[in-house]
Amino acid sequence: MDTLSGGSIPSNDTAADILSAFNWPSTPGIPGEKISVETLGSGFRITVPVRTQLGIPGGDGLLLRMPSAIMPWQTVIAERGASGGIRFPFVYEQSIEIALPEGFGVMVLPALRPEASGSVRIEENLRVKKSRTLVGEHRMVVTSARLDDPAKQIFSNAVRQGLGWSGVTIPLRRK
Repeated sequence: MDTLSGGSIPSNDTAADILSAFNWPSTPGIPGEKISVETLGSGFRITVPVRTQLGIPGGDGLLLRMPSAIMPWQTVIAERGASGGIRFPFVYEQSIEIALPEGFGVMVLPALRPEASGSVRIEENLRVKKSRTLVGEHRMVVTSARLDDPAKQIFSNAVRQGLGWSGVTIPLRRK
């Protein structure tokens, strides 16, 4: 997680507190033990290595759930809508790299829904790198702090779409 900082970098304990406020629908055991915090320009990055079973086995296949984090502000906006403005333009991004289990390959990647409308843009990307690693990114870009009523609705819909990332599944088949 990359975050802007008001001049101070949190301790590992504070970073763990930040992460514990998130909802982790498909990755149990987060936050983990090996949290690291590093300076990143005018902010900081919290890194948490994750080792967990994300797949549901079945016959010769495996259904892989996309790992994701849901921040408290996303839940509020998804439930109530974006009633007010935002303080500044921002980018919210999640990225994953998953080493595929030995002997398995991706059957098909799910359809993605990139979207751009006014000052709100959603970018999604999933690909298999060198037949061994699943790489994915979900990014929401809000380029203006001033949101009129249609832009607020688009922003709320973009947040809801981002929450759907946690429900994405990818079928794997034994090679």
